[in-house]
Amino acid sequence: GHKLSSKTARRKSKPGDAVLRLDDLWVRTDRSTDALRGVSLTVAQGEIVGIAGVEGNGQAELGQTLAGIRPPHRGRILLNGRDLTH
Repeated sequence: GHKLSSKTARRKSKPGDAVLRLDDLWVRTDRSTDALRGVSLTVAQGEIVGIAGVEGNGQAELGQTLAGIRPPHRGRILLNGRDLTH
């Protein structure tokens, strides 16, 4: 019932140190084909990240790998600087 202001109060973002790093991550599907090929990603403290794409393009395998369910066959996963790849 009232006009909306086009101005929104925003705070400047100051992301912190890297919390999660994926370096050249390669992950296979259950059929031994590559679901992920050379994925590199850095997530800093305070950032919000979303992963989207067409079904069957590696999102499930990425989630499983980050959860420790599916091991990568190449690359590294670092959480707060600690190598959690294997």
